[in-house]
Amino acid sequence: MGRWVDPAPLEVSRPRLPWWTLLPGKAKVALLPVAAAWVAVWLAARALRVSWYYPATVVAFALGVGVWV
Repeated sequence: MGRWVDPAPLEVSRPRLPWWTLLPGKAKVALLPVAAAWVAVWLAARALRVSWYYPATVVAFALGVGVWV
């Protein structure tokens, strides 16, 4: 006698999409400069943080780039 409470073999949870994937294409294009500016600010903040906590590494990297150029 089989167990009738077993789940279906292919029963899986649906993927959850981020909210911005549901926006229309024109809205995504219009918001692209805002997103690019946000990423640029975030990267600059990360670079500033790394240079604050690891100044010797930043100086060594700068010297390496200077020698390579």
